[in-house]
Amino acid sequence: MSSTILIGGIVSISILLLTMLYLIPMVMLWAHQGSSESGVVATYDAVEILRISFAVLSVESIVLLAMMSALMAGVVGLLDANSLTWFRIRIHGFSLALVWLSIPSHLTGIRLLSIISCWLLVESCISPFKTRNMSSKNIPQGEGIMDSEGSLRRIAVVSCTCAGACPKDFSTITPDLMATSSANALCLNAHERNDLLAAAKIQRLTDLIITGCDGSPLPEHMKQSLDSLNIKLRGLSLLNIAAARPDGKLREVDFNLALASMVDPWPKSGQKERIMEVGFDGNLTLSVEFPWGLVLHPNDAFACINQQ
Repeated sequence: MSSTILIGGIVSISILLLTMLYLIPMVMLWAHQGSSESGVVATYDAVEILRISFAVLSVESIVLLAMMSALMAGVVGLLDANSLTWFRIRIHGFSLALVWLSIPSHLTGIRLLSIISCWLLVESCISPFKTRNMSSKNIPQGEGIMDSEGSLRRIAVVSCTCAGACPKDFSTITPDLMATSSANALCLNAHERNDLLAAAKIQRLTDLIITGCDGSPLPEHMKQSLDSLNIKLRGLSLLNIAAARPDGKLREVDFNLALASMVDPWPKSGQKERIMEVGFDGNLTLSVEFPWGLVLHPNDAFACINQQ
């Protein structure tokens, strides 16, 4: 961000100085010479010349600030395929409105040309970040899961590999109306945490579920940030199941059972029924806590019950 502000500030000031000291005087001189050669007697209105000059500088300033905003949002990771519409509405909306107001009302043609140019220049700064995707799936606006009290819950499942200890991405089997995201090690990577917080704020999430751990290893400042956003942090603790399997590999049934055993937003009274609906045919171990020394063979699975 500092580099973007410094370089963008120097470039913007340079462009404004070149426009004020060279471009505008050259245009005025070119217009004067053209009128003299055609035999037209030129008369000048100093107030109108100043008004047009200030309008040009104002439009340039607005366009440069809008371009810097788009580049800065992309550089720091706020602008991606998921937040593209959100940023377009705000950047284009403010910049185009200010450009329209900065140009005198009798210069209608220049207004239209300036607005089109502003839109194209800002869009060129946004386009490099169109295909970047911070999360695998978003929740449609206004949709989610209703809890037992009738409140709308917008839940995201983060498939964290815990630095390779839990190498399984469950994005493809995550239930509908749940957002998904992936991370290598949230507790170790500050950039991944910042991207996740930005996506959670934009999507207005209410719940964040981490697959690998229970969320306790995350830094305290991230937990405080989630609390300030009113986002409830929980974890499926699949890292314990991966450690209990001799091959260290997680299966889809492990994720499905862990998700079915959660009691929020789903009612606690139907917990066992949800677990049984997973349809696992092997040996299923049910316990309040993960048993110490449990070994899960290929036909074994574990589900935690009576979670709070």
